[in-house]
Amino acid sequence: MILVDDRVGSVELLHAFAKFGVRAEASKLGSADFAFAGEGEDGECMVGVERKRIGDMISSMRTRRLSGYQLPKLISDYRYVVLVVEGVWRPDPASGVLQILKGRYWQNYGGKGRKPMMYSEVDQHLNTLGFKAGVQIRRSNSPEETVFQIVNLYKWFDKGWDRHKSHDQCYAPVPEPKRVSFRASALTPDEKLVRAFAAQLPGCDAKCDEVVKVFHHLEDLFEAGVTDWQQVNGVGKVLARRWFDALHKK
Repeated sequence: MILVDDRVGSVELLHAFAKFGVRAEASKLGSADFAFAGEGEDGECMVGVERKRIGDMISSMRTRRLSGYQLPKLISDYRYVVLVVEGVWRPDPASGVLQILKGRYWQNYGGKGRKPMMYSEVDQHLNTLGFKAGVQIRRSNSPEETVFQIVNLYKWFDKGWDRHKSHDQCYAPVPEPKRVSFRASALTPDEKLVRAFAAQLPGCDAKCDEVVKVFHHLEDLFEAGVTDWQQVNGVGKVLARRWFDALHKK
């Protein structure tokens, strides 16, 4: 369940969670606008999400309320802290002043007579929160996107830390056939396996199309000697020895 702080700035988004099939409940939170339990790197943990519209973000920077008051509480209360900054903003192409999208037009941030806020000030402040304080930074274009991101975070932590493996995958591409006459779809399942495996041999690349013409089963690759490998079109003694050694080194 996602806890939503019952104060303005958070509670108005409470109803938006229903369409995602996620339970959400208003509660008085000591810090963060949203909070939920999940499984982190060290086991069960609490995650806190702070929502700030871009104007609130700038105000909290100028008064130092975020870094001097809110941030220490967030870090103390939650194992993981996420800051979602909501709004559409950019640097002015000419001056670098921060601009906010108002309807269809971009406007420089700040009232008349006030020192303009530079885009780099906000960007570097967020960099510091991320790299130095360990806060996960998100940008959101709208309240609806903010809710969507919170739901995704909730589901991510609910899945379990060790079950996330997108960062730890093997990249083993098999080149596309270069000749029109060669059709990978016409290969038998064993030949497709041979082609995919051969593509991983050092320096093989597109020669895997030639390998499958000589070897039709995966076992054939391991049983082949250096002379056998030289039967593959375009493979000389040096490359044949290299592949043989790659398959038989202990």
